[in-house]
Amino acid sequence: MIQFSNSLMIDTASSHVFAFLEEIENYTKWNYAVKQIVPITANGNRQDGATYRLYREVLGRQAYEEITFLERIPNQKLSMEAIGKFFHYTMIYEISTMGENQTLLVNNATLHATGVGSIFFRLFQRNIKKEVFQNLHVLKHILEENKSDRS
Repeated sequence: MIQFSNSLMIDTASSHVFAFLEEIENYTKWNYAVKQIVPITANGNRQDGATYRLYREVLGRQAYEEITFLERIPNQKLSMEAIGKFFHYTMIYEISTMGENQTLLVNNATLHATGVGSIFFRLFQRNIKKEVFQNLHVLKHILEENKSDRS
């Protein structure tokens, strides 16, 4: 098991951060490993319990995970659970308003390896937190770049 936390300030309103994260299809824009996301039980609604299939590339091979939203507190918290062939994890995004247009985003992750994923975790354990943090910086860049479009 791996647990870690990343945090960063984003120069945009917390409502924009939450809305962007809540649209799970946006993950293909800021997470380099996510290639496609397809709704399974969501039916266009963004409610707790909505399930999606997330396709990613792992070690040069395509794999998928089933993502279920566990909790949504608008503009404050978004949590999800993913179950896949190589690993499963829980991601919690905590969102705090720090000023009129500043948001603190804290990402808490708990990852569990399964099968071949155990080898992946042993080899790349140190890099996983770094890779997630780099993805969050891409998210930050997208949100800050697009904030003028919402003004």
